[in-house]
Amino acid sequence: MNDYSRQSFLGANSQKILSAARIGLVGYSGGGSHYGQQFGHIGIGNFVVVDHKKIVATHRPRFVGSEPKDVTAGRLKVDIAERQIKRGNPSAKIQKFAMQWQKATDSLLLCDIIFGAVDSYKERDELERFCRRNMIPYIDIGMDVRAIDDDKYSISGQIIQSLPGGHCMRCCQFITDDKLTLEAEKYGDAGPAPQVVWANGVLASTAVGLGVALMCPWRKEERLFRWLSYDGDTGELKTPAMVRQYLDHTRCSHHPLNELGDPLCDIRKFRNGADQDLKHATLKSKIAHKLLSIWQGIRSR
Repeated sequence: MNDYSRQSFLGANSQKILSAARIGLVGYSGGGSHYGQQFGHIGIGNFVVVDHKKIVATHRPRFVGSEPKDVTAGRLKVDIAERQIKRGNPSAKIQKFAMQWQKATDSLLLCDIIFGAVDSYKERDELERFCRRNMIPYIDIGMDVRAIDDDKYSISGQIIQSLPGGHCMRCCQFITDDKLTLEAEKYGDAGPAPQVVWANGVLASTAVGLGVALMCPWRKEERLFRWLSYDGDTGELKTPAMVRQYLDHTRCSHHPLNELGDPLCDIRKFRNGADQDLKHATLKSKIAHKLLSIWQGIRSR
């Protein structure tokens, strides 16, 4: 019996698929640390982990795999990620980037799926746009704690699966221009957002399941777009009624399938024989063809 025998229901070649997979983790703290723990234990073989920050004391209560000495040492979050992932899968290959994700796009471009646990609408909007242009499935999680009155609070959150050809975070109005404008106006005023480890765990675990379902044939994915709303007060995860009442009868108008590749690409570089850029473009083409079968299969059902 091998280490992963109890995962064999995922499919005959599932462990080979997971071992060969390359996933991107953008934002590694509350929800992101659950990703590292779970994907390491599942047996994912290749990771691209991006977070520009060092751990501080207020991160510790929600940072899976962190230790008190990490705070004292001012350890980078990506270094803690590597340690935690290798606890689950010692043979995992991990690329770490202690920088903004926009500076790590060459490596993120090679990911089979990108999982986001970022803090703002702006970051989500830009990350989803990057994934759409490069035909990469994107799965996003996030949570919020809001005061109802003086001594009562409400926990909420979301898991959103955004695949090329399906709806996006703008279609369901999770991201809007008004929200981006309001966020920009309040930038720096809100302070640290409240977070708790169990809500992040629910969201990340559900997102891991969605990701594994895209990679392995253990169940048939019936829709390109997934949106699950989390009520932390009742512990319920639900698909909002808007999905079936409206989105199931429309198409995404924000990310046409013909808008692919880097919009800032300069074709003159290819004419001048820039080998690295040509290799980059070829890799994009290979990834697009490899992943296209996923959502084509879904759309044909």
